[in-house]
Amino acid sequence: MDRDTADEILELLEILNRDHGKTIVMVTHDPKAASHARHVVHLDKGQLSDGTDEEAA
Repeated sequence: MDRDTADEILELLEILNRDHGKTIVMVTHDPKAASHARHVVHLDKGQLSDGTDEEAA
């Protein structure tokens, strides 16, 4: 889909979440789309991470 349509859909999803309390589960490889989320979870090699876990050095 083109970027303008994608932006419109992302805006509608934000409105559903913010104004109507709907939970949205979105799977994407697009960092711009992911930046609209309140919470992002990453899947890497079968492991889920929310980015707060720090590996020991």
